[in-house]
Amino acid sequence: MANLLQIHSHMREKGTEIENSQRLVVQDQSGHHCLLQQPCPRF
Repeated sequence: MANLLQIHSHMREKGTEIENSQRLVVQDQSGHHCLLQQPCPRF
């Protein structure tokens, strides 16, 4: 879970710079889609 938290933090910090790659990682590991513009409910 800490790994997902780190990824989510990086998403918020980096913005669209890593939007595509990191979004896929979060979606794959958590099983649901997290938009960069909206905080993910599970975090």
